[in-house]
Amino acid sequence: MIKGTNKVRMLSIDTPETNYQGAAQDPWGTHAKNYLAQLLPAGTKVTVETDVEETDAYGRLLAHIHKGTLDVNKEMVRQGHAVTYYIWPNQLHFAEYQNAYLEAKQNGRGMWDPSNPIDELPFEFRDRISGQPQDKYVGDYSTKKYVEPANYKQIPVEKRIFFFNEADAQAAGYTKASNGGGGTPSTDLVINEVLPAPSSTFTDFCWLFNQGMKDGVARYPHKGDA
Repeated sequence: MIKGTNKVRMLSIDTPETNYQGAAQDPWGTHAKNYLAQLLPAGTKVTVETDVEETDAYGRLLAHIHKGTLDVNKEMVRQGHAVTYYIWPNQLHFAEYQNAYLEAKQNGRGMWDPSNPIDELPFEFRDRISGQPQDKYVGDYSTKKYVEPANYKQIPVEKRIFFFNEADAQAAGYTKASNGGGGTPSTDLVINEVLPAPSSTFTDFCWLFNQGMKDGVARYPHKGDA
């Protein structure tokens, strides 16, 4: 046991849910669970690395898990079985995990496979199933701007850092985005056609849609041996 617990919450990543209030993000949740079991079979010797906060509200150890030279958390992201999910004040390995996420998505790995991409990030899935709206403020790690919880999609997934309240965002040195966004244009909005103005004589028109794959994966608490 470490810090009085043998339960580990893999820090700063989120994997698809396998059973959240009876609902699952399958097949992605099962794929993530199975891949983690391959990386860490029972009895695997690991090194546990904590950040600013060592445990969460449930008493679980918050940790980056290392098997030899392999950062297991990052590998889950790199293979498309997890997505970055940073919650302040824990920011360790931000740039590395950011690059791992982009590599996975650009190469269509795991949940980003274009033939069957996940349609909701794990936290979006949990919010929908629980009926709770997004309640965390979201900062852009690069610009140090933050937005209201409802505007989280204006911050690219790989640059997001979540804050439990606005005071935390300000204490971390972030300032509120003047336009409600994070200063970085969203790449998820696709313009297929432009709707004509009411007075227009044009008869052809198309529509706007948010292609947004609601980018994501779900939290998978892992009981690790250390």
